[in-house]
Amino acid sequence: MIKKSGTKSQQSQSKNLGLSSEYLAIQSQATSIQEQIESIKQELLNPDADTNSITFFKNIDEQIKELYADLEVIQNQYNNTTKKFDELSNTYKVDAATKRMEKKTSTLLGQYVSFKGANSNAFKQNSDLAKQWDEWYNKLKNPELLDAKEIDKADAELKKMRATVKDLGIGGKTAGELISNMFKKYGGWAIVTRSMVYVKSVLRDIYQATKDVDTSMVNLKKVSNETAASYDAFLTNAAKKSKELGVSISDLVDSTSEFSRLGYNLKDATKLGELATMYSNVAEDLSVTDAASSIISTMKAYDIAADDAQEIVDKFNYVGNNFAISSTGLGDSLQRSASALVAAGNSLDETIALTTAGNAIVQDPEKMGTVLKTASARLRGATAELEEMGEETDDVANGTAKLRQEILALSGVDIMKNDNTFKGTYQILDEISKVYGSLSDVNQAALLEQIGGKNGINVIAAVLSNFDEAREVMSTIGGSRGSASEEMEKSLDSITGKLGKLSAIFQDISTKALESDTVKSFLDILIGIGNAISKLIPSLNTVLKIGGAIGAGALGAKGINIGAGEPIKHRVPLSMPASIMVIP
Repeated sequence: MIKKSGTKSQQSQSKNLGLSSEYLAIQSQATSIQEQIESIKQELLNPDADTNSITFFKNIDEQIKELYADLEVIQNQYNNTTKKFDELSNTYKVDAATKRMEKKTSTLLGQYVSFKGANSNAFKQNSDLAKQWDEWYNKLKNPELLDAKEIDKADAELKKMRATVKDLGIGGKTAGELISNMFKKYGGWAIVTRSMVYVKSVLRDIYQATKDVDTSMVNLKKVSNETAASYDAFLTNAAKKSKELGVSISDLVDSTSEFSRLGYNLKDATKLGELATMYSNVAEDLSVTDAASSIISTMKAYDIAADDAQEIVDKFNYVGNNFAISSTGLGDSLQRSASALVAAGNSLDETIALTTAGNAIVQDPEKMGTVLKTASARLRGATAELEEMGEETDDVANGTAKLRQEILALSGVDIMKNDNTFKGTYQILDEISKVYGSLSDVNQAALLEQIGGKNGINVIAAVLSNFDEAREVMSTIGGSRGSASEEMEKSLDSITGKLGKLSAIFQDISTKALESDTVKSFLDILIGIGNAISKLIPSLNTVLKIGGAIGAGALGAKGINIGAGEPIKHRVPLSMPASIMVIP
């Protein structure tokens, strides 16, 4: 290790004592040696270097020898100059306070340098931190301009910078520095070995990613009947779409399989699979499989074609973003109620509106779906449907006329359009809600039980008391078109979205890599390197034993310790390749 030629204050004193030119000469030579060391390091780290050639290491060895010779010269010059300085400085009077300040400044300067060296990654990521460090480091380099307060402030600022690095979690060295340190610590051969282990791990990940895609494609082929060319085209498109949707290719293929299983052709299943993936991304805590089930049940209930299914996700997303129910909860509720409410003459918008109004108070989407399903059957006197649901039917009026008469008597609202046609559930509850508040407690209670049954009284009461929200949904839901796509763009900009994109890209690269000769060629190269290392190890072991002994003796004679014993100025790590220490 080369010492610095004194602090700024010492250099100033050396000028007064006539030693400035000598210190400058030492600094110049030290800089030259550091450049040589950097050059040797770059040669060793060069991936294109012919490390199997003994000539390569002989060249490195010669350069190392020259460095040692230069180091010895500089060390002697430094020792002589320092001795002169010490002798002359005895006559140079500096008061105790100044000395303490210089010592503290020198210590702080070293701490600043150590802090930056240990956290180079933070300096690359945080420009404000770098500017703050530069400002105070430059001040410390000119201690004659600082007073005691400034030095204390420099100490405080360093503590703040340490806290910033810790809080942001951005400390540590860069990847390049870690590789360089690993080379110094473990040696070149160890890096090659670790690199091979790492490559093996990456190849294993590539295989697993490819296997996941292949398994998903096999499952898709089981539930569909297309040509090989169609499947190839589908996979190519899935690779592209998965990146746009921020999901893995295998997840997108699995989503498509859900719809193919229900009889949709590959074209429609692909479109619906992408839609389910979008729904999963914009909803809260919703798997792709559950998203597909929700879309399917709503499509079937309202006879919505694949080309128009986007409106389902748009409406779920819009209401989820603007009212007291999540898009996931809305989907869950409609899976339970949609078919019954369609049969009772309600549109998709009306079903969503009723669910939203009641859930704002009940906060239980699944219960909302169950009770609305029950209510739609009770308002039509559909005892057979109620029995299939496991609901009691003893309190349900026998016959349409009697049911119509009872509700009319309780509320003044006719549930029929004419003698043969019921009004829709939404229309009935809308009309009742307008008079509900004016009814007696007895009539309210009887009416709620007539509509919702004993288990649905609270839910129907919630819908009727909050029906203004149902009307608001009906008046605004028409503006939901495209809302899911807009939400998707925001989702893709999140960490989860970016990780999904990365997963898709990795699977795409993996499948393409295993289909080409790239991986095989790369493996051949690694096998060649491994064989070369295997052949060199016996001779290197011999060189290490003989060369280590000779090198230790030769360098020991120069006062240089080789990796062991008490710490001395120059230390050579034992893990350095033997050919650098001595020529065999």
